Amino acid sequence: MSPNTFTPKLVLIFLHLYCHTLLTSSVSESIECIPSEYDALLRVKHHLVDITNRLSSWNVSNPNCCTWDYVVCSNITAHVLQLHLDSSIDAFGHIDFPTDVLAYERYMYSGEINDSLLELKHLNYLNLSGNEDMQIPTFIFAITSLTHLDLSLAGFIGEIPYQIGNLSNFYLDLSYGVYGKLPHQIGNLTNLILLGLRSPLVVENTQWLSGLTSLEYLDLSGADLSKSFDWLHTMQALPSLQGLRLLDCIMGDDYAQPSKLNFSYLCIL
Repeated sequence: MSPNTFTPKLVLIFLHLYCHTLLTSSVSESIECIPSEYDALLRVKHHLVDITNRLSSWNVSNPNCCTWDYVVCSNITAHVLQLHLDSSIDAFGHIDFPTDVLAYERYMYSGEINDSLLELKHLNYLNLSGNEDMQIPTFIFAITSLTHLDLSLAGFIGEIPYQIGNLSNFYLDLSYGVYGKLPHQIGNLTNLILLGLRSPLVVENTQWLSGLTSLEYLDLSGADLSKSFDWLHTMQALPSLQGLRLLDCIMGDDYAQPSKLNFSYLCIL
C-alpha cells in the first residue's frame, strides 16, 4: 500500500455526505443496547483478529454495547445503526513509509467477518475499509438496511457477487478490493449518490449505469472498458453526475470517441 492509492476527492465527498457521522457512540448511558445485538457484536469480535486491542471496550463486563467504541446506536430505539471497523491511515495517524508499515499492519483487523452481522437488522452504516487479508463475505450484500457500505482498500479478494443488487445504498465504495467482471445487478442501486469501483474490473457494457439517476460521483479508475463502446454516451446521460474519475482506464485501440459530448455540468473530471 502506498500513499498515492488514496483518492482525496472521494474522501472529500464522503465527508460532505456524512459530516455528522461519529466514530464512537454518542448514545446516553441510560440507553441500553438490545441483548440480541450485544450477543451478535461479541461474536463479530470473536472472529476478528485485533492485535492492538482496539475493541477492548467490547467485553462482557460492559453489557451496554451502545457505549462501546466504534458502535453507534439510535438514541430512540437503542438499535445498532453504525459500525466503524475501518483501519484507514487517517484513523491510525501519520505514516512514514516504510518505517511504520509493520505498526500499521498490526493496527489493521484481520480474520473474518462473521455472519452475526445479519442479526443487526437496523444497521445502515458499515465501514470495513483499510483492512487486509479478508475474504469478501457475500452475506454483507444481503444486509438490505445498509445505506452506506465502504469496503475500499480492504484487501477483500474476489468478484462482486450479483447479490449486490439487493442493497439500498446511497454510498458504496469497493475501490481496490474486487476483481473480475462487474455484475449488471449493480444497476439496481437507484439510490446511489456515490459509487467507487476503482479496481481492475472488466466492464463489458455500461447500460447498468442508466438506472443510477441519483448518482453524483463515479470512480471507475483502472477499469477495462475496451468491450464497452457506448460508455461515454451513457455517462453523459446521467442527470445528477457531478464527479467522474477514469484514471488509467483501458479503452481499446479501436475505440472511436463520439463527435458530440456534453460534460459541462461536471465539477470533477
